[in-house]
Parts: sequence; C-alpha cells; structure tokens
Amino acid sequence: MGARSKGNEELRENVARIAARAGGLLKPVALPLAILAVYCACAWGLWLYGANRAGRPAVPRVDARQCPWLSPADLAAINYGVEMGSQASLFDRGICDQVAGCYGGNPWVERVVAVRRHFPDRVDVELAIRKPFASVCRGGYYHVVDRLGCRLPVTPSSRPDSRWPVIEGVTAAPPAAGEFWDDECLNDSLRLAELLDEVLSRRGQSARLTAIEASKPSGGFDLRPQMVAHTAAGMAIDWGSFNESRSKAFPSASEKREELERQLKLLPDLSAVSCIRVRYREGVVVPREAPIAAGAVGMIH
Repeated sequence: MGARSKGNEELRENVARIAARAGGLLKPVALPLAILAVYCACAWGLWLYGANRAGRPAVPRVDARQCPWLSPADLAAINYGVEMGSQASLFDRGICDQVAGCYGGNPWVERVVAVRRHFPDRVDVELAIRKPFASVCRGGYYHVVDRLGCRLPVTPSSRPDSRWPVIEGVTAAPPAAGEFWDDECLNDSLRLAELLDEVLSRRGQSARLTAIEASKPSGGFDLRPQMVAHTAAGMAIDWGSFNESRSKAFPSASEKREELERQLKLLPDLSAVSCIRVRYREGVVVPREAPIAAGAVGMIH
C-alpha cells in the first residue's frame, strides 16, 4: 500500500514538472497568439460587415466638371444603361468587366482606362472622353469629329460651330457616330490642324485656326492632299501636303513648321499679311493689299 502511494506521488510530481516546463515554453508566445486571435476576429467581423454593405454597390456616374463640352443630354447618354443587378456584390470580380462593357459601347467614350472596386460599396471608373476637335463640311452639313477623325454623336448642323475649325474637301460619306471617318483629306487635315494649333496658340485670338481647305490632286509630283489653312485674322497658310520626308521640290512637314515659325516671329501684325506660303523650299510672305482710298469725283479739264 505504501509503495502504491509513493508511486502516485511520483507520478503527480512528474506531471507537475512537465506542466511547468510547457508553461515556460508557451509563456513567450502567449501575447503574439492573443494578438493574432484578436486580429482574426476583427478581420472576420469586417468581412461580414463588408459582405452585407457591398451587396449593392452604388452605380458610377461621369463627372461633368472635367468635360465642359458635354451637354446634360450627352451625360445622360453616357450613363444610360450602366446598372448593377440586385445581386451585384463588390466581391464579384466580374463587376469591373460588366461596368467597363456598359461604358465602352458609347460613342463619346474613347476607352475605359480603369475600373476599381473600393471597399465597402463603391466602384470608380476612369474614362477617356472624346473631345470635339473640328467640323467636317459634307453635303451642306457640318459633322463634329475628334482629333482622330471619329465622328461624335452630335446632330449635324447647317451652320458650323465657331469653336472648332472647319475642314472642307472631304469626299467620303460620313460614318455612324463612334466610327472613324476614312478619308485621306480629312486625316491629313486633322494632322495639320493639330500642328497649327501648337504653332498659332501663342499668337493670340487673331491667329486662331478657323478652316482648312483640302483637295486631292489628279496628277503631278505630289499626289497627297494639298491644303490651305485660314486664321481668324484672314491670313492664309499655303501648306501643301503633309509629307513626312522631304523631296527634291517640297520640304518635309517638320521643315515647313520651322519656316512658318520663323516667318511668324518676323510678323508683328498678322492682319497685314494675306498669305504665308511654306509649300515650297523658300517661304514666301504675301502682304495684304491696302484698300484704295475713295477720292472726289469730278471732271478733268
């Protein structure tokens, strides 16, 4: 009996010794384990909260302040059809593709830059909106296009909008809104308009580009569209073709730009100039003829 009691005491001592050693080992990691448990509990709670709040994220809308050329009707057309179903969730990765597809089919939208999900219930959309750049005269009506020649969803008008330069000489029929106008005269005119905007923007309102006349020659050394630009002051810029490389008779587009900038620096008053010709190698400035003053009418004896 005494031997059995002694054995039980030794067993209890061994158990106590093992428990003490285990407690010593667990004591340094007790605090990190407690912090981890609290973190997991908070993360689980936030996930449940977000899942409940993100059941129906708000429908994104285009901000008109960054696109002053858009009318309320244009904004409504861009946002039309961008909806999210009652079962939409912010945790659904396909929601970004759904929103991008809704916006991407609008003629005003050049491209969908990004669609981002923001916890807990917001979807942000970054769009590249097409901006009017020129009015194309075709068949007695003026059609608005962007800088790349995409026809914008603006109703054709019988009168041009003075905010954009008019391009004349386009022969191809106008495409549907949102499609690109395939016409060589238009493409070269838009490139010239963009170049002249950069060159003339520093000369004030009188140097503002108002029109470009383009025509396709039927023969000759240069078969590209030949262009003449006009400014608000009535000055013409005889440009010729928008050729990238120089030839024996004609300078390149970059050389024409350099010559035009050189001539403009020498001209304090553009209203006194009828034409600047950069079509050929030697730039020529044609002054405007002074009107003949009216005098007394009488008999000569």
